[in-house]
Amino acid sequence: MSIIGGLAATLFQDWMARRAVVRDRAEAAAGEILDLLDQVEALADDVLFDRTRRDYDDRIRLIIMGVQRHLLDLTDAEVRRRLEFVVEILTYADSMYLPGETYTVLRVAVREAQNVLGAYRRREEPPAELAILARHREGLALMAEMDEEIARAQEEDARREREERQDRHDHGQDG
Repeated sequence: MSIIGGLAATLFQDWMARRAVVRDRAEAAAGEILDLLDQVEALADDVLFDRTRRDYDDRIRLIIMGVQRHLLDLTDAEVRRRLEFVVEILTYADSMYLPGETYTVLRVAVREAQNVLGAYRRREEPPAELAILARHREGLALMAEMDEEIARAQEEDARREREERQDRHDHGQDG
């Protein structure tokens, strides 16, 4: 074998080894996310039976951070995009803008993520998005709109306050 052929074979083996490492990390990440989704299901049950008043925020925050950390290791952009939306739903699951009770919102988010990750692990195309998620998307959009309106109102109030302060300052100097 020539030197070039040997070098090409070595480079190919290195490339295949790196691909295997990436694939293994992605598979492990999918498994970790599925484990975190089990925690979301347990949290949903606790919400349903009103057993989580004090620690809901802490538990959901830890779950979300774990999912976000593992999302980076997934190799499919569409899967990451869909799971990022699930994370957004989990973040605002107890918001009045999402349809249904917190328990239902959590269950829908888990189901969507499980469907997407199941297809990902089987190396299939992700299934169609659950129909209810369109309503969740609308609720999140409405929430973003409301946040923008609040921010604009706060900016307007701050501008008005600055102008009033400036007017008082100007009149104080004139008098």
